[in-house]
Amino acid sequence: MRDGTWVFKVIMPLTAAVLVFYAAQDLRPSYAALFRVGEPGVFTARDEDCGKTCSWRGDFISDDGSRVRRNVRLASGGSVDHVGDRVKARDTGSRVLVYPATWSWDWLLVTLLFVGGLVALGYWSAWAFRRLRQRTAVRRS
Repeated sequence: MRDGTWVFKVIMPLTAAVLVFYAAQDLRPSYAALFRVGEPGVFTARDEDCGKTCSWRGDFISDDGSRVRRNVRLASGGSVDHVGDRVKARDTGSRVLVYPATWSWDWLLVTLLFVGGLVALGYWSAWAFRRLRQRTAVRRS
């Protein structure tokens, strides 16, 4: 492959597919939080986890005490400053997150990643289809 074409032929569709796959898993929970669906409870901060960005890890206990989730992250928008802080939160079924009961921007980020991945896959698919048609036309002539 010529320089740079492997990025477009291999890296772009793989990256877009991974974006779509992971964003799709978080679409429902983030929108459930946006529309205040899910089990209400309290998140207690245990430690701050700083990698590329910082987020708080801790425990979630539902208001009625029936659901306890340990070692979950609090999505963006929660006002946690110290270990031991408690904030109202909502469990919407996400694998690793609980959402602040007040507001979270995660739905917007997840939507942008999902749509961006779909657009990239669509663009790549159209390009690949065009290339295939061109090669087929050349072989027929």
